Amino acid sequence: MSQLNLGKLIKQARIDKNISQKELADEFGVTSSAISAWERNKTTPPAYVLIELAKKLEIVDEIFGRSKTQSRRDEISDIWDAIKEIREKVG
Repeated sequence: MSQLNLGKLIKQARIDKNISQKELADEFGVTSSAISAWERNKTTPPAYVLIELAKKLEIVDEIFGRSKTQSRRDEISDIWDAIKEIREKVG
C-alpha cells in the first residue's frame, strides 16, 4: 500500500467509526498531532502501532494487501476445517 493511501485509509476508517483524533491518540499513547501527521502522510506510524491501529480500525486486510473476499474465503475455509475435525472426533 502506498503511503498516500495509508493516510487516507486511516482517516476514513477513524471517521467511519466516529473516533476523534484525540480519542485515538489517547488510546495509542501518542499526540493528536501524530494522528494528524499519519492521516496527512507526513509520517507513518511505527510498525507495532500500525498493527494495533489496523485492528482497532478494522482495516488489517486493506493495510496488509488482502481483499475482503479473500479474508472471507479464509474464514469459511477455517470453519469447514473445524467442522471436519469435530466430525472426525465424534465419529
